[in-house]
Amino acid sequence: MVKNQYILSSMSTFQNIGVTIKPVDEELTRSLTDNLLNYLKNRGIHYQLDKTLEHIGFSSEETIPRTQLVEQSDLIVVIGGDGTLLDAARTIAGTNIALIGVNIGRLGFLVDVSPAELVA
Repeated sequence: MVKNQYILSSMSTFQNIGVTIKPVDEELTRSLTDNLLNYLKNRGIHYQLDKTLEHIGFSSEETIPRTQLVEQSDLIVVIGGDGTLLDAARTIAGTNIALIGVNIGRLGFLVDVSPAELVA
């Protein structure tokens, strides 16, 4: 199985997915987020959006505080770089929440899923 197919098929085993971002490039971040949310909607997967998504045009009615996101998620998808992933990891430390990162940063030592692999 190709890497991105594994990632996508694994997402469907989670019932509640949280999404958080670092709005490095607003247009790219919004496009990736929209693609991810469409993918999840089309598969009937429930998701919650972190307040960070307000930076790319989502309204405050569509987002929730990170503490609430953690309480309601089985998996958190981080769109950003290594620092954004580490920040999310600190937030979920001590929980059983899975974490996956989509790299739109510069280095990508920890975040190894490329934007093209997210919902190819």
